[in-house]
Amino acid sequence: MHYSNDSVPDRASVNEEKNSGGKCVRPNECACCNKGFYADYNDGYCKICPHIPMCEYRSCHSPHGHDNECVYCKYENDNIRYQRAYKYNNISITCEKTCSWRADSTRCFPGYCSDEYTNTCACTEGFSSPSDHCNKITKEIDILHAQVIFMDAENTTISSPENANIARNVSKKWTNNRHLKTMEFSLGAVYNATGNIPKFGEYTETINGEDKIVTHFIIEFKYGIITGRMKAILIR
Repeated sequence: MHYSNDSVPDRASVNEEKNSGGKCVRPNECACCNKGFYADYNDGYCKICPHIPMCEYRSCHSPHGHDNECVYCKYENDNIRYQRAYKYNNISITCEKTCSWRADSTRCFPGYCSDEYTNTCACTEGFSSPSDHCNKITKEIDILHAQVIFMDAENTTISSPENANIARNVSKKWTNNRHLKTMEFSLGAVYNATGNIPKFGEYTETINGEDKIVTHFIIEFKYGIITGRMKAILIR
């Protein structure tokens, strides 16, 4: 049989098999069907394995296409974590979305998907939710010092606060110096992540007692303070 609207792809090439193949071994019974097809004993044809949503390659058995399962799903570069955007779930019998690089999924980084599927994403402490890909910092920074200094032509200074290491909301600062002409800011802060940032890029991980090379789709990750801003108002 030839299928015009369905096919069985060859993972090792760009070819797609649309012909079921096979040969008749006795009346109404065929055998030697192509991969991804099964022998239907009811009418003697080789037929394509039943459809599985988002599955790229199905495998089933004669005589009625039973034990149908997905060998690999769409958008799967390799049958390992971080290299597939969908993973077959033999309980729901469908390919389910995993945490991946695709825009329609969640990167879940920094974070971890315990079973690869998006519904198991847990963001690292201090970072936002899976709907934001876990990439927004939610923990406030620690302000180490903050100070504004006004100066006149004689380099006489007016500072607020007096102690730059006491970072706080400062009330109005009064002065009778009417010749202030320049202003300087001093601001220091630090961000310390409360959670552990997962590994990324290429690294070694022990899987089932064996050391294996893992390649995360996140190849570079940096976080921290990008900019700082202070506001001072001088009213004469």
